[in-house]
Amino acid sequence: MGQTKNSLYPLFWQHGEKEEELREEIGKMQEGGIGGFIVESRPHPDYLSYGWWRDLEVILSEAERRQMEVWIFDDGAYPSGLGGGKVKALYPEACKRYIAKRQIDAQGPLPGSGIPICT
Repeated sequence: MGQTKNSLYPLFWQHGEKEEELREEIGKMQEGGIGGFIVESRPHPDYLSYGWWRDLEVILSEAERRQMEVWIFDDGAYPSGLGGGKVKALYPEACKRYIAKRQIDAQGPLPGSGIPICT
């Protein structure tokens, strides 16, 4: 009762290592009693491109084979949600847009009256 599978989820930093190194590192984590980890994407040199997806496939398959839990950081930098700059570069039309409204309330000589002037 009160036991969890894992109480420590270390960051598994990605730098574009070879497949054997990724699998070996996951094995060492498990041997150390770690049942899961967080894939840290920020330092990966090929984030969201071919190398990233290749490495992630290796990591996920090895973790699944070892029945380890995997969490993945959602972006290449802080703040998250920027898609590693890929959305802005490839799909600028999908970027956030802002609408600004400025209003001045002009008070007239009649008590309690006014006209909103929008610019």
